[in-house]
Amino acid sequence: MLFKRGWLTAMVLLLGWAPLQAHFLWLIPVGTNQAKLIFSDSLKPDDPALMDKVKDVRFFGHNKADKHIDLKYTKGDDGFMIDLPKEMAIVAGTCTYGVFQRGEGKPMLLQYNVLLHLDDGHYPCEHCMPLQIRMEKAGQWQVIWEGEPVADCEVHLIGPDGVQRQVKKTDKSGQVMWDWGAMPAGVYGLRVGQVSTEGGEHDGKKYDEQRFYTTLVFKKS
Repeated sequence: MLFKRGWLTAMVLLLGWAPLQAHFLWLIPVGTNQAKLIFSDSLKPDDPALMDKVKDVRFFGHNKADKHIDLKYTKGDDGFMIDLPKEMAIVAGTCTYGVFQRGEGKPMLLQYNVLLHLDDGHYPCEHCMPLQIRMEKAGQWQVIWEGEPVADCEVHLIGPDGVQRQVKKTDKSGQVMWDWGAMPAGVYGLRVGQVSTEGGEHDGKKYDEQRFYTTLVFKKS
Protein backbone atom coordinates (compact mmCIF):
# COMPACT_ATOMS: atom_id res chain seq x y z
CA MET A 1 0.00 0.00 0.00
CA LEU A 2 1.34 3.45 -0.89
CA PHE A 3 0.88 6.29 1.60
CA LYS A 4 0.67 9.84 0.23
CA ARG A 5 1.05 13.15 1.99
CA GLY A 6 -1.76 15.58 1.46
CA TRP A 7 -4.55 13.13 2.26
CA LEU A 8 -7.55 14.66 3.98
CA THR A 9 -7.29 13.05 7.38
CA ALA A 10 -9.04 13.29 10.71
CA MET A 11 -8.38 11.60 14.00
CA VAL A 12 -10.82 8.82 14.88
CA LEU A 13 -12.87 9.38 18.05
CA LEU A 14 -12.40 5.89 19.35
CA LEU A 15 -14.97 6.27 22.09
CA GLY A 16 -17.63 6.93 19.46
CA TRP A 17 -16.59 4.36 16.86
CA ALA A 18 -14.61 1.20 17.36
CA PRO A 19 -14.23 -1.82 15.06
CA LEU A 20 -15.12 -5.37 15.99
CA GLN A 21 -16.50 -4.60 19.45
CA ALA A 22 -13.39 -2.54 20.30
CA HIS A 23 -10.94 -5.36 19.59
CA PHE A 24 -7.43 -4.33 18.67
CA LEU A 25 -4.12 -6.06 18.11
CA TRP A 26 -1.63 -5.94 20.99
CA LEU A 27 1.91 -7.31 21.08
CA ILE A 28 2.57 -8.47 24.66
CA PRO A 29 6.02 -9.30 26.10
CA VAL A 30 6.28 -12.90 27.34
CA GLY A 31 9.31 -13.93 29.33
CA THR A 32 12.73 -12.64 28.25
CA ASN A 33 12.91 -13.19 24.50
CA GLN A 34 9.37 -13.83 23.35
CA ALA A 35 6.22 -11.86 22.52
CA LYS A 36 2.60 -12.79 21.91
CA LEU A 37 0.17 -11.12 19.52
CA ILE A 38 -3.42 -11.04 20.77
CA PHE A 39 -6.66 -9.64 19.31
CA SER A 40 -8.61 -8.31 22.26
CA ASP A 41 -10.34 -5.38 23.96
CA SER A 42 -7.76 -5.60 26.77
CA LEU A 43 -4.16 -6.69 27.32
CA LYS A 44 -5.32 -10.25 27.93
CA PRO A 45 -6.12 -12.85 25.22
CA ASP A 46 -9.69 -13.18 23.99
CA ASP A 47 -11.37 -15.85 21.86
CA PRO A 48 -8.56 -17.72 20.01
CA ALA A 49 -10.81 -18.04 16.94
CA LEU A 50 -10.42 -14.29 16.38
CA MET A 51 -6.76 -14.81 15.43
CA ASP A 52 -7.83 -16.38 12.13
CA LYS A 53 -8.94 -12.90 11.03
CA VAL A 54 -5.41 -11.47 11.38
CA LYS A 55 -3.22 -14.36 10.19
CA ASP A 56 -1.66 -12.21 7.44
CA VAL A 57 0.18 -10.04 9.95
CA ARG A 58 3.84 -9.28 9.18
CA PHE A 59 6.42 -8.82 11.97
CA PHE A 60 9.82 -7.14 12.02
CA GLY A 61 12.03 -5.40 14.52
CA HIS A 62 15.09 -3.27 15.18
CA ASN A 63 17.85 -4.12 17.62
CA LYS A 64 19.90 -1.62 19.59
CA ALA A 65 22.23 -1.17 16.59
CA ASP A 66 19.17 -0.34 14.41
CA LYS A 67 19.51 -3.51 12.37
CA HIS A 68 16.23 -4.48 10.66
CA ILE A 69 15.20 -8.09 11.34
CA ASP A 70 12.19 -9.84 9.81
CA LEU A 71 10.39 -12.06 12.32
CA LYS A 72 8.16 -15.12 11.98
CA TYR A 73 5.38 -16.31 14.23
CA THR A 74 3.89 -19.62 15.29
CA LYS A 75 0.31 -20.19 16.41
CA GLY A 76 -0.20 -20.61 20.13
CA ASP A 77 -3.29 -21.53 22.12
CA ASP A 78 -4.63 -17.98 22.31
CA GLY A 79 -2.32 -15.87 20.13
CA PHE A 80 0.67 -15.77 17.79
CA MET A 81 4.06 -16.39 19.40
CA ILE A 82 7.24 -14.62 18.21
CA ASP A 83 10.75 -15.55 19.27
CA LEU A 84 12.87 -12.42 19.63
CA PRO A 85 16.60 -12.20 18.96
CA LYS A 86 18.73 -10.92 21.82
CA GLU A 87 19.05 -7.15 22.29
CA MET A 88 15.84 -6.48 20.38
CA ALA A 89 14.72 -2.90 21.09
CA ILE A 90 11.58 -2.29 19.02
CA VAL A 91 9.23 -4.99 17.66
CA ALA A 92 6.59 -4.05 15.09
CA GLY A 93 3.79 -5.68 13.15
CA THR A 94 1.36 -4.63 10.43
CA CYS A 95 -1.87 -6.29 9.34
CA THR A 96 -4.26 -5.23 6.59
CA TYR A 97 -7.51 -6.63 7.94
CA GLY A 98 -9.46 -5.98 4.74
CA VAL A 99 -12.55 -4.07 3.65
CA PHE A 100 -15.14 -3.74 6.41
CA GLN A 101 -18.61 -2.21 6.35
CA ARG A 102 -20.99 -1.65 9.23
CA GLY A 103 -24.64 -1.49 8.23
CA GLU A 104 -25.25 1.28 5.69
CA GLY A 105 -21.96 2.98 6.55
CA LYS A 106 -19.12 3.56 4.13
CA PRO A 107 -16.94 0.58 3.24
CA MET A 108 -13.54 1.08 4.83
CA LEU A 109 -10.14 -0.56 4.67
CA LEU A 110 -8.89 -1.47 8.14
CA GLN A 111 -5.21 -1.65 8.99
CA TYR A 112 -3.83 -2.60 12.39
CA ASN A 113 -0.29 -1.79 13.54
CA VAL A 114 1.45 -2.97 16.70
CA LEU A 115 4.57 -1.78 18.48
CA LEU A 116 6.36 -3.33 21.44
CA HIS A 117 8.92 -1.12 23.16
CA LEU A 118 11.61 -3.20 24.86
CA ASP A 119 14.48 -0.71 24.89
CA ASP A 120 15.55 2.55 23.27
CA GLY A 121 15.90 2.09 19.54
CA HIS A 122 14.78 3.29 16.13
CA TYR A 123 11.11 3.00 15.18
CA PRO A 124 9.83 1.85 11.77
CA CYS A 125 9.96 4.22 8.81
CA GLU A 126 6.82 6.20 8.00
CA HIS A 127 6.26 4.27 4.77
CA CYS A 128 5.99 0.88 6.45
CA MET A 129 3.97 2.23 9.40
CA PRO A 130 2.46 5.71 8.84
CA LEU A 131 0.74 5.92 12.25
CA GLN A 132 3.04 5.45 15.23
CA ILE A 133 3.26 6.05 18.97
CA ARG A 134 6.82 6.71 20.05
CA MET A 135 8.12 6.70 23.60
CA GLU A 136 10.03 9.94 24.23
CA LYS A 137 10.89 9.16 27.86
CA ALA A 138 9.21 7.60 30.88
CA GLY A 139 5.69 9.02 31.06
CA GLN A 140 5.88 10.90 27.74
CA TRP A 141 4.94 9.75 24.24
CA GLN A 142 4.46 11.29 20.80
CA VAL A 143 1.94 10.38 18.09
CA ILE A 144 3.31 10.48 14.53
CA TRP A 145 1.37 10.38 11.24
CA GLU A 146 3.46 10.14 8.05
CA GLY A 147 6.48 11.45 9.91
CA GLU A 148 4.71 14.48 11.41
CA PRO A 149 3.41 14.98 14.98
CA VAL A 150 -0.38 14.88 15.43
CA ALA A 151 -2.01 17.46 17.69
CA ASP A 152 -5.34 16.97 19.51
CA CYS A 153 -5.19 13.18 19.09
CA GLU A 154 -6.98 10.89 21.52
CA VAL A 155 -4.59 8.46 23.21
CA HIS A 156 -6.10 5.59 25.21
CA LEU A 157 -4.16 4.05 28.09
CA ILE A 158 -4.73 0.51 29.39
CA GLY A 159 -2.77 -0.74 32.38
CA PRO A 160 -2.49 -3.79 34.63
CA ASP A 161 -5.29 -4.88 36.94
CA GLY A 162 -6.35 -2.07 39.23
CA VAL A 163 -5.38 0.76 36.84
CA GLN A 164 -8.37 2.61 35.43
CA ARG A 165 -8.48 3.10 31.66
CA GLN A 166 -7.72 6.69 30.73
CA VAL A 167 -7.94 8.95 27.67
CA LYS A 168 -5.88 12.07 27.01
CA LYS A 169 -5.26 14.25 23.96
CA THR A 170 -1.90 15.19 22.51
CA ASP A 171 -0.66 18.78 22.65
CA LYS A 172 0.34 20.87 19.63
CA SER A 173 3.63 18.95 19.35
CA GLY A 174 1.81 15.61 19.27
CA GLN A 175 2.91 14.70 22.79
CA VAL A 176 0.97 13.26 25.71
CA MET A 177 2.11 12.72 29.29
CA TRP A 178 1.02 10.77 32.36
CA ASP A 179 2.21 11.01 35.95
CA TRP A 180 4.38 7.95 35.57
CA GLY A 181 5.71 7.95 39.12
CA ALA A 182 2.20 7.31 40.42
CA MET A 183 1.64 4.29 38.16
CA PRO A 184 2.23 0.76 39.51
CA ALA A 185 4.59 -1.68 37.83
CA GLY A 186 3.23 -3.86 35.04
CA VAL A 187 2.46 -4.03 31.33
CA TYR A 188 0.77 -1.01 29.73
CA GLY A 189 -0.71 -0.31 26.33
CA LEU A 190 -1.53 2.85 24.36
CA ARG A 191 -3.70 3.03 21.25
CA VAL A 192 -4.58 5.69 18.69
CA GLY A 193 -6.55 5.84 15.45
CA GLN A 194 -6.42 7.75 12.20
CA VAL A 195 -8.88 8.10 9.32
CA SER A 196 -8.08 8.84 5.67
CA THR A 197 -10.68 9.74 3.06
CA GLU A 198 -8.52 8.18 0.36
CA GLY A 199 -10.60 5.51 -1.40
CA GLY A 200 -9.43 2.56 -3.43
CA GLU A 201 -9.73 -1.17 -3.90
CA HIS A 202 -8.35 -4.12 -1.94
CA ASP A 203 -8.72 -7.78 -2.92
CA GLY A 204 -11.36 -6.84 -5.47
CA LYS A 205 -13.45 -4.84 -2.96
CA LYS A 206 -13.85 -1.08 -3.17
CA TYR A 207 -13.61 1.17 -0.11
CA ASP A 208 -14.33 4.86 0.49
CA GLU A 209 -11.95 5.49 3.38
CA GLN A 210 -9.13 3.92 5.36
CA ARG A 211 -8.86 3.51 9.12
CA PHE A 212 -5.56 2.91 10.84
CA TYR A 213 -5.17 1.72 14.43
CA THR A 214 -1.83 1.54 16.20
CA THR A 215 -1.03 0.16 19.64
CA LEU A 216 2.17 0.47 21.67
CA VAL A 217 2.91 -1.92 24.56
CA PHE A 218 5.66 -1.42 27.13
CA LYS A 219 6.54 -2.57 30.63
CA LYS A 220 7.03 -0.43 33.72
CA SER A 221 9.36 -1.97 36.28
